[in-house]
Amino acid sequence: MVYIYEEEVIALMIKEINKHLNCEVRVEPKDIDLTIIQSFPDCAIEFKHLTAFESKDFKTKDTLLSAKELALAFNIKDLFNKRYDIKKIYLTNAKANIKFDKKGNPNFKIWKENNSQNSSDSLTFKLEDIIIKDCYVNYKDSKRKLKFNSHIEQVSFKGNFNETHYTLSTSGNAFVNYFQQQEVKYLKDKHLKFDLEFDVNGSTYTVIKSETAINKTILVSHGSFIIQDSLISLDINYSGKNLDISTTL
Repeated sequence: MVYIYEEEVIALMIKEINKHLNCEVRVEPKDIDLTIIQSFPDCAIEFKHLTAFESKDFKTKDTLLSAKELALAFNIKDLFNKRYDIKKIYLTNAKANIKFDKKGNPNFKIWKENNSQNSSDSLTFKLEDIIIKDCYVNYKDSKRKLKFNSHIEQVSFKGNFNETHYTLSTSGNAFVNYFQQQEVKYLKDKHLKFDLEFDVNGSTYTVIKSETAINKTILVSHGSFIIQDSLISLDINYSGKNLDISTTL
């Protein structure tokens, strides 16, 4: 069944995605497949050896994302309905370069804001699950003078992201090469493991559960924060276990 629908689905999805994209994406036609093997019981369109460049509105056009594999998963019943609701995203073996310029403009606004989804769209994003494995992230905020470099071994995000009010769960582990503001490095060469749960109501995130391990230092937190295009306010309290004084400072 997947084989029968493959050409039709790939052609439609590429057409729909291109309507919404605000950046250049390069991928060879031979590296686009429709599969059910890795995503079972869902069906997925896979893009292999994909390169996405920075937003067309950004001053430079460097590589934003290069990935060995990016998969968009949907219910196999969508093959019959010919309307595809993307529920999950899988990203593996990737490198991401995230930037903000000196005015605070991001390089990752690659989805056209004025092209909102409607009932007539053949392709919509109703995300519930995002899984990232083996991803190197380089983050630079020139306005706030922040730098961050990390290898994400695995991280997952779960929630009804299309809703205004939902529960967001995220967990994973990573190795942080450095987290730096101006000349101060707050984290350097640290293993990071986390298990978090938030109540999301619009722009307000309230901590339901938060356990973070930095090497052997364990931090438990509670509180809330508000984030829109940037962090608006923050009220978080931390308590710790097995605290090492030098690490904590």
